[in-house]
Amino acid sequence: MTDIALSTEAQVPTPMLPPKAFRRLWGPTPPAPLAGFPKSKRVCIVGFSGTRGDAPYADPDMEIWGLNDIFEVIPRCDRLFQVHQRGEVETHTTRTEGKPHPERLRELTCPIIMGETWPELPNSVAYPLARVIARLGGSISDYFTNTISYMIALAIAEGYREIHVYGVDMAVGSEYESQRPSCEYFLGLAVGRGIKVVIPPGSDLLKTRFRYGLQAAAAAGFDAKCDATLKIVGGRHDTAEQAERQLTEVCLKYQGAEHALREAGSTIVQILDPAGALDRHACPAEARPAAASLLNALRNEVGAKVTSVLEGVTKRFGEAAAEREKARTMKHMNAGARQAVTEMRKTWRECT
Repeated sequence: MTDIALSTEAQVPTPMLPPKAFRRLWGPTPPAPLAGFPKSKRVCIVGFSGTRGDAPYADPDMEIWGLNDIFEVIPRCDRLFQVHQRGEVETHTTRTEGKPHPERLRELTCPIIMGETWPELPNSVAYPLARVIARLGGSISDYFTNTISYMIALAIAEGYREIHVYGVDMAVGSEYESQRPSCEYFLGLAVGRGIKVVIPPGSDLLKTRFRYGLQAAAAAGFDAKCDATLKIVGGRHDTAEQAERQLTEVCLKYQGAEHALREAGSTIVQILDPAGALDRHACPAEARPAAASLLNALRNEVGAKVTSVLEGVTKRFGEAAAEREKARTMKHMNAGARQAVTEMRKTWRECT
């Protein structure tokens, strides 16, 4: 993502009179870090996924809210949300610069919305959880499974008329899948209150491929195609797995043959060693030269034969091992393809 150069005027729009919703939430005298807010009626919440690069950073009438250490990778951040426990924050290092997170937080000039105010962070502001829940319908809205949900809820409670969400996918099959319903709940709550919600096409939030019931035939066709693909890929995987097992057995046999030949060759060479053999058989002195010559010739011949056979076995082992590696690679490729089709089946329904 290319950083966008912003003028001072673009970064700090002219402050507007806080709306009634903001004043009711924070009181007539909000915490000092929020004294100049809100700067507009429009806010863009930015997460870490790919669409964060498309967020309207250059729009001077758009507030930009980020989370955690995202300030290291976006052009500007008007408010930062860090709602994790103090112990977790204190031991965290930023993912881009690798610096202690608290150290980087102290360098920021924007308000930092946290679970509690930190005395050593002058810009920290405690998230008004009880008041947000009360303004959003009571305990039914106590449904926070991620930081983005806190951000959306606060934007609703403060009276923003537009909420844009970029860099947030929470795709099915990802580690954030379980967090998605909470985000979508608060986005639905915003729409129900007449707030304009903007989600980029590349995000999976608030999207589904098929309308339940009304597009059953299309969904069934998609499932049938996935089933057929899974059957083909699964068959290739099983064939490769069987080939890998068979070739593993062949390799083990060749390895055993190699070991046996090396041991046999060594033993035969020792047996045919003239010095030892002639002594063991009490060969007369006059016959020793001829016998030694014969044993040496025999030892060399047996050694050459063993070496030749061993080279052949080693070559066949190498070929079998190479074929086994191909089978193993094919097995892993098809296992990956099977996983990809399975994930696609789940996620494709969630996006347009």
